[in-house]
Amino acid sequence: MLERALAGDFAAARETLRTLLYERGNAPEDIIKEIYSQCFTVKTEDRTKLVLLTTIGDYEFRLTEGSNPLLQLEALLAQICLLKQT
Repeated sequence: MLERALAGDFAAARETLRTLLYERGNAPEDIIKEIYSQCFTVKTEDRTKLVLLTTIGDYEFRLTEGSNPLLQLEALLAQICLLKQT
């Protein structure tokens, strides 16, 4: 999912997210923690990783504050997709 988002393919990343949430029953907090851990293994520039980690932190905070999990995770994927354009 992270690699698809980093490649700018929002639709595919979103579909994977929905599969993880609804078909596999993963908790939103577990998904965001896994995205965080995958940041260190994905092949991308260090600057992109720094922006990615900051963005993940923002969305993880929003989840803990009680925001809509699907909306927040989809917004996170959208932000990751935008990194492709910079």
